[in-house]
Amino acid sequence: MRREPEAGDRITANNKGSLSVYQSQGVYEAGKGFAYSGGNLNIVSPLLTGEAGSVNRITAGGALYVTAPAGAAAATGTALGAS
Repeated sequence: MRREPEAGDRITANNKGSLSVYQSQGVYEAGKGFAYSGGNLNIVSPLLTGEAGSVNRITAGGALYVTAPAGAAAATGTALGAS
């Protein structure tokens, strides 16, 4: 399975957030939670960015690809401190 979000301008965070992509959820294990597996994610965007102090966690159970769309210009940012 493969998911492919596409952004024409940017993917951004302004607080604390996450995106997790998995193909399947396993059984629940006390003390550990659910086990997840599989699921590829291909993000197509000219820029991944965040406001100062923001956190954006992106996780995939399989492969994670980040690519710029064809012909995208390089982007710049002015804030520091996003992760």
